[in-house]
Amino acid sequence: MEMGLLERVDPMSQDYMDKLEHIEGAVAHHVYSEEGTWFTKLAESASSEELALVTARYSEEYARYMDTRP
Repeated sequence: MEMGLLERVDPMSQDYMDKLEHIEGAVAHHVYSEEGTWFTKLAESASSEELALVTARYSEEYARYMDTRP
């Protein structure tokens, strides 16, 4: 919801900065929750096949969104 609001707000306004800060906080919290608890629990309880699947999927998504090679 907040991302959609950013498109309609002047990027030079304080309202934009406030909304962006809110989004950054929400993303940081989400990442912390996953890396701090969910991934740990998964690593402890998943089978080697499941872990291999998660690793492969992560690699695919990383390449899709983060890999900058041509």
